Amino acid sequence: MGQLLETRKVLGQRVGLRLVPVGLADISGALIDADGLSEETSHSALRVTADGCLLDALPEIQPLGEVGGMLQAGAILADLTASTGTEPMLRMSLDVGCGLSELIKFRCASRG
Repeated sequence: MGQLLETRKVLGQRVGLRLVPVGLADISGALIDADGLSEETSHSALRVTADGCLLDALPEIQPLGEVGGMLQAGAILADLTASTGTEPMLRMSLDVGCGLSELIKFRCASRG
């Protein structure tokens, strides 16, 4: 998601592609705005997830089951965890014609 936020202006200028993130989801819930997530919301989501928290640390979070009606064809839904718990929402988004971006994080542990 960070890469999308950093490069979307350049992509728009170079190839005329307009990228508007409208949803971020993890097992705790989703941030959805049919008109596009604000820069502030997007960056807040990146900060809390970088700190190891789930999206429910943000006040704008919505339960996964309540956002299906807000999904639109052509939108891209970014799943920050690729958890199996978000599968119903991911399937729902595909059914209405959304694109998906699964941003998988792996934590590395040192072995003693």
